[in-house]
Amino acid sequence: LCQPMDSDPMRHTDFLLLSGLTEVPAYPPDTMVGELCTALTSTLRNGGNVLVPCFPAGVIYDLLECLPPYMDGMGLQNVPIYFISPVAETSLAYSNIFGEWLCKQRQEKMYQPEPPFSYADFVRTNRIRFFKSVSDSGLNSVFKTPCVVFCGHPSLRCGDVVHFMEAWGGNSQNAVIFTEPNFPYHEALAPYQSSYQSLPMQCLYFPIDPRLDFQQIRKLLKNLQPKHTIIPEAYLRPPLLHPRRVDLVLEQQDCSLVPYSRGHVCSLPMKSSYIRASLHSELARDLIPREIQPGLLAASLRALVHSKDNRHQLERDRRRGVPR
Repeated sequence: LCQPMDSDPMRHTDFLLLSGLTEVPAYPPDTMVGELCTALTSTLRNGGNVLVPCFPAGVIYDLLECLPPYMDGMGLQNVPIYFISPVAETSLAYSNIFGEWLCKQRQEKMYQPEPPFSYADFVRTNRIRFFKSVSDSGLNSVFKTPCVVFCGHPSLRCGDVVHFMEAWGGNSQNAVIFTEPNFPYHEALAPYQSSYQSLPMQCLYFPIDPRLDFQQIRKLLKNLQPKHTIIPEAYLRPPLLHPRRVDLVLEQQDCSLVPYSRGHVCSLPMKSSYIRASLHSELARDLIPREIQPGLLAASLRALVHSKDNRHQLERDRRRGVPR
């Protein structure tokens, strides 16, 4: 789907700050997508509706691309898919023109010209329909059940998802499927159920988090070989829900680890040294070297250091009031 990460500028760095790994390392995203498809099919075949609380960008692109052909293959081609959000149309349009982050095969489609994502075809044939809100007159004229609805917000506290939870929550044939890993689904469901009565609606949790997992990061660290890796302290112990999963941790044998925690100040073994930097042509043109001893010329300068991808360049300081 996306271009591979260019890791060459990060090779053999003195310090590598590592964070933002998957929030649900015990739930591989490919497995979760497969289980979601299975649960969705089962619910629809039993005459129920499927509600997917989600953000209007991100993982929803993958789901809108894989669900229609899967449903068609399972004989559910007449079940509509609705994407309801104030920015639904904008989000889908933006994903089709912002191709710099896509893989080469999808980028080539943009210049043919063809939409890089197949869900554009599903939108054109009305297999997927998008609307701004549940009060949209266009939705009222075409809405039918059973169906699949994508809308926000994943917290179930705001957005059109509240309407569907109240309308479908009392029927056990319906299902709400949580895919966002950053929202505990038990807390999200709290307002819709009481201590003496649970929500009749099926509540399923298939978190889809495409970020790097521990196995992938170990391979990456082995390839990059940083001198020191700064990581959150939580990466040194298994998740609370999986205390025996020792494979879901980073160990010192992977590389030299420097853990940190909230409010903690890290002491880094940093040694000052010289680094190679290039001189911008404009700055070099203004230099006036002076001979300080036979065969040795030197010149003083004032410059800004521009650093990118571990490359450094001295450039002219163009700020007002700064002498050359």
